[in-house]
Amino acid sequence: MKKRTLIILLLVALISGGSTHYYLNSFAEDTEAPQPQETGQKSNPMNVTLLDLDGVPHNMSKWRGNIVVLNFWATWCPPCRREIPTLISLQDELEDQGVQFVGIAVDSTKRVAAYATEHNINYPILQGEGAGLDLSVALGNKQSILPYTVILNRSGEIIDRHTGEETREQLLAQINPMLQ
Repeated sequence: MKKRTLIILLLVALISGGSTHYYLNSFAEDTEAPQPQETGQKSNPMNVTLLDLDGVPHNMSKWRGNIVVLNFWATWCPPCRREIPTLISLQDELEDQGVQFVGIAVDSTKRVAAYATEHNINYPILQGEGAGLDLSVALGNKQSILPYTVILNRSGEIIDRHTGEETREQLLAQINPMLQ
């Protein structure tokens, strides 16, 4: 009986792993994934350039001087989708105080563009695909879990990292002290 249970568990693990691999790779497009271009230290997100959904490169340093909230996400990620309305709302509320939300999508450009349009995302979305996930790992997301949020102060220094869905209260607890 123990041997049969072990075999069943092994089969379930193999099938789950294969299904997850297929699921994640099924979102890839035929185009090559954009690669972040480094202009300095790998651990400094302000030295990275990624493409927006129109293919225009944006160096993160363009937001230096602002409080920057980097949010790594994907359209297939339920917690990512749940927190996006909070990010949209906070971008509206805090933009005049120098807070800039930036989404880094770990998904296909086509799906991300459709989602961003459908949900009226009001902050920049940069296309990271696999490179975006690599960047999140370089910034502390050791388990490659989405969503992953990194908050930078006005000097571009990382002041907070959060794995998983964040609430409005959690975000404001990190942002508000920097607005003083």
